[in-house]
Amino acid sequence: MVKLREWSGGEPQEVVKVSHAGLGDGRVRLAYGMRPDGTMAHIKLVANGRACGCVCSACKRELVAYHPERIAHHFKHAANLKRECKYARESAMHRYAKQLLEREKRLLLTGLDVEVDGYSRTVIKEGIFVFDTVRLEEHLVDIVPDVILTKGDRELYVEISVTHPCDAEKIQKIERRGISTLEIDLSGYAYSDNQAEVDDIILHKAPRRWVYHRNEESIRIKLQGDIEARKAVEAEKYRRMVLKGLQGWVPQNANDWRNSAYVRNCIEADLEEYIGHPIEGDQCFRMSPRLWQAMLLAGRIVPHKPYASRHNGINLFKAGLWLAENRAIQHGLLVAPNAEDLAILKMERPHYRPPIEIILQYVRFLEKHKLVHMPRSFPMICVISDELTFRVENAVQERKQKKANAEYLNDAIRKLTPFVMNEYPLFSFAEWKMVIQDRFDASFAQALEDTSLFQRMARKLEAVVEMVEERRTIAKNLLGLPLEQEAKVVSEQIEAAREKAAQQEMLMTNARIEATINYAEKWLKNGAIWVREKQEIFGGKSAAEYAAESADTLPRIEREVHRLRALQVNEDAELFHKEQVRRYYQNLLRAAVMSTIHEADRDLFLNTTRPELGMKPADYVVDEPTFSRVKTILMMLSTRNRRPMVSRRHRRF
Repeated sequence: MVKLREWSGGEPQEVVKVSHAGLGDGRVRLAYGMRPDGTMAHIKLVANGRACGCVCSACKRELVAYHPERIAHHFKHAANLKRECKYARESAMHRYAKQLLEREKRLLLTGLDVEVDGYSRTVIKEGIFVFDTVRLEEHLVDIVPDVILTKGDRELYVEISVTHPCDAEKIQKIERRGISTLEIDLSGYAYSDNQAEVDDIILHKAPRRWVYHRNEESIRIKLQGDIEARKAVEAEKYRRMVLKGLQGWVPQNANDWRNSAYVRNCIEADLEEYIGHPIEGDQCFRMSPRLWQAMLLAGRIVPHKPYASRHNGINLFKAGLWLAENRAIQHGLLVAPNAEDLAILKMERPHYRPPIEIILQYVRFLEKHKLVHMPRSFPMICVISDELTFRVENAVQERKQKKANAEYLNDAIRKLTPFVMNEYPLFSFAEWKMVIQDRFDASFAQALEDTSLFQRMARKLEAVVEMVEERRTIAKNLLGLPLEQEAKVVSEQIEAAREKAAQQEMLMTNARIEATINYAEKWLKNGAIWVREKQEIFGGKSAAEYAAESADTLPRIEREVHRLRALQVNEDAELFHKEQVRRYYQNLLRAAVMSTIHEADRDLFLNTTRPELGMKPADYVVDEPTFSRVKTILMMLSTRNRRPMVSRRHRRF
């Protein structure tokens, strides 16, 4: 038996009218007649003509059954009416549907869901239900349901709709009674001479809707309560998350901008004066104003080109999201917190302002200096101005020019390098470029900043290069090189540097030799002796001498030490195995002697030299063959003399 299921929420389904014209020939014909006992008979189940014994269920006139060969079988009124009975087909269908439910006691109930704020819950799942009893058109106090189905102590009303669906007044009466009611829509039914198909339509396929369900409202109320409780839990959880995030706020570091590429880009683009603008309430940022403003200006605004349309402008909300992704905003708050977030934050941080407000205020500061433009109709969009574009392009051109100038000066220095370094090896061009030279009126750094200084220095360098190529002595003075009387000092400095390098090399050599000795002593037996012996692998030199040559020899020495170490380990393992075998057979020998020779003569046998062995049995046995030979001697002695052996005083071997 299929049980009536519990259900949970949703609006009653709309009536969907379905055409069943495909079940017949498409013309209006009467397929059912009423027998004298009130039951409905299908045209296929009655005799032809007046013998069918059926009347119209609507007008109660006699019907005649027609069974033609070429057209569908049908009933027709016996009286010669000008037109067929208007309600014959609908009345017949209505009455047959009720009788079918009474006979089958089963019905497909459509599913029903309730939905509240995007959440849904099932009132009843779609399925075929079997019932205990069926009552037809029972007159109640204020209503006459077409069918009453019962399952246990629960009832279900079924209304059959052919031409008139349930009106509002009837639905109100049903709701007052509190009985679930299902309406089956048969208004789209067309004639069919296949009774099985008609039964399937009524029981399963016909459109049906819940006019009223007794559990729908209670489940809707419960769902609303669950949703409100869930929202309250989520709100409390979110509040705790926000408060927990406030505990982890990072104080702003005023010097965090010093190694930032964004700050360098702003300086190179001549925009340094527009970063570091103080804004009240910017505690929502983890970084100093100089850094996060440089990130916004150099990372999101400057890379864009000026556009006239808002569609190609800079979306400040997306810029704020980008700052949050780059950990510029405290504990990952949303760029634009909702009212509830703001209320929580205001309680803990009275001067707190949302990040998007701070960003907007900074962009208005840029707009005031005519670097950007914010359209009035689109307050979250900004477009960079021509002035900002001009500044950036000029800065780029200046940077390129400085790079070209520096390359030009360095090229001139490269031409002078061979001449200078041959005569003055300790002369440093790097230091010379950083010091202001009297002969050039400026340093290299100053020349790169001033175009006139650069041109003057370039002309002098060209003259110096030309003089150097012609081997003129005056070039030394123009370069600011040491004079002839200073040559001796330079030579002494060179000699001192060489001595220092030699001492350093000696220290490194001694360190390599000591490391080699320690390594050999650690891994090899007699490693201290091996490290001083001549080795063919080292070209007839000892390991210590070979290590003194260079640092590149150490890996080769380490490989040789590891090779010898492996050989020693193998030899030790072999000796250990032989000793284990010897001990094993020594134990077997003692066991054999104990079972063969008297206790008083055992030591005498083991420690006396035997002529057959040429040595003592205790020393002779080291493996299986020697043990077998000694065991044979023991067996011979046991056979020759069954009694225990006497002591050395009474008998000698």
